[in-house]
Amino acid sequence: MAAAASLSLTACGGSGGSDNGSVLPPPPPPPGSINWGAPTTLASNAQIAALGAAVATDGAVTVAWPQTQLVLPNTTTPTPVPYVVGRSQTAASTTWNALQLFESVNAGNAASDAIADLQGSGAGPSAVFAWRRSTSALDRLAAARRDASGSSDAVVNEAPLALGMSGVALASNDAGDQVIAWVQAPSTGALAQVYVSRRSGAGTWSAPLLIQTNTGAAASEPAVAVDTAGRAMVVWRQGSPAAQLWSRVIDASGTLGAPVQVELNQLNDARNPRLADLATNQFMLTWEQGLVGATGYDLRATRWTGAGWLAAPTTIDIGVGSVLDARVVSGPLQGATVFWRQDNVLQAARFSASNGTWSAPVQLSASLPGSAQDIRAVSDATGNATVVWTQRPPGGVNDLYAAQLSASSGSFSSPALLESNAGGAGTPALAINGTGVAVVAWLQSVAGQVNPDIVARVARP
Repeated sequence: MAAAASLSLTACGGSGGSDNGSVLPPPPPPPGSINWGAPTTLASNAQIAALGAAVATDGAVTVAWPQTQLVLPNTTTPTPVPYVVGRSQTAASTTWNALQLFESVNAGNAASDAIADLQGSGAGPSAVFAWRRSTSALDRLAAARRDASGSSDAVVNEAPLALGMSGVALASNDAGDQVIAWVQAPSTGALAQVYVSRRSGAGTWSAPLLIQTNTGAAASEPAVAVDTAGRAMVVWRQGSPAAQLWSRVIDASGTLGAPVQVELNQLNDARNPRLADLATNQFMLTWEQGLVGATGYDLRATRWTGAGWLAAPTTIDIGVGSVLDARVVSGPLQGATVFWRQDNVLQAARFSASNGTWSAPVQLSASLPGSAQDIRAVSDATGNATVVWTQRPPGGVNDLYAAQLSASSGSFSSPALLESNAGGAGTPALAINGTGVAVVAWLQSVAGQVNPDIVARVARP
């Protein structure tokens, strides 16, 4: 594939060049909220199943999605085969570039292939994306890098193809170190195990590395974070039905630390592990812990201090409803912020490294009717945290909202409505870089269309 091959779309009606229209006036944000730019439609009537976003250190933003009915380079007929494509906006321009292909055209790909687990991350001067292609036989893991010279791709685990792949997790740091974790069955009839692959900058992905030592327990839900030194922390859910959390560190040279059980006194199921890097060899982990003798899950947290996980985890939530969809981000000052859904309300709490405690939960969406869903959260280098979510009022359709934590004041802004169309919004993707350049993209339902539009807004401080 050429480094900057442009594409055209037929059935989805997307633009193959710079976007000169499809811009709606933005709703005014409330005081203290991030100043999002106008919403722009990146593709119309788009046949997709996933959405990813990334922001490079220089402020270039990229949104990627799977798309069918592409007229591929050097062809004239639209293909029914889905391929990952994307559009970018450089730091010097508010115009979105032409649609580009983010993966190689493979003769073995078919219209029945499903693309899932698509996600993006800023990796130094590049944006990097990872996803899973499920074929009629086996799965394939792929990653693509997008920088100023165009896009280039590298398949992580194409030969041999994987059995039962799932749970792809991607992380990177500003130096360009990247890590992908996933689970797959190593052979027919075997239980799914945790694997990782690493690379630095535009280098080559390492061979898949099995990091789970207990091959008698099934793995799921891997989480990964990378610190400023290129050290990766991987946490995964192991066992069934009462899963426990295990972890392993991989240093910048690829050396593996010993497997460590996160919390030795777990008596019930643990799920949804989430990681944030706090400093060199310092990580925050949150997860949802099943209650002993009762239904539902609490929100727990612990820290990796370099020597190991703290012995006693902290319970963060205080509500009576079960915790769902928790997300944790870093900052400020080696602290962290966690967002979650409980009793239909988006809630947040802050961790202070100076005193080692979590704040009382703050209800961010309590003023809005209905239920908060689809939580996504990011933070910049100073610890300013941004969260987006969908809000479904009774009898209505999902709207998309955002709020921001000010690291300097410690206060959260009021919810800001990001879209005001009659159709529902869903599947948001959110990314930010260290200086606070952010992009949010989502699927927007449109009356009379079979498939949704892809809409994005960019914030440049």
